[in-house]
Amino acid sequence: MVVLAFILCILVKLVLLSHNSNKPLAGVRKFLVNLLFNIFWRLIAIFTFFTWHRHVKLSRNEVDYTAYLGTNEEIPIDDSLGGTQQPTTSTAVRQ
Repeated sequence: MVVLAFILCILVKLVLLSHNSNKPLAGVRKFLVNLLFNIFWRLIAIFTFFTWHRHVKLSRNEVDYTAYLGTNEEIPIDDSLGGTQQPTTSTAVRQ
């Protein structure tokens, strides 16, 4: 695993040669750094944990957290994100 991490560091250094560190990554360099990390974290997972990682993107319509968080009618989405209105239910504060 240390060898893979060392190889990753060398390759990322090569990709970032002559890059101004005050500017964000863009274009081909950003793509290459992302590609290197995706390849190497999968290799590290295979050789150390004997597993394969994957993820699935879900839309808001495919995920339902109402059992844990309640519905949007109980606390509107604007209030849950720091809106100006206070929630309708009050909580007691211990002193």
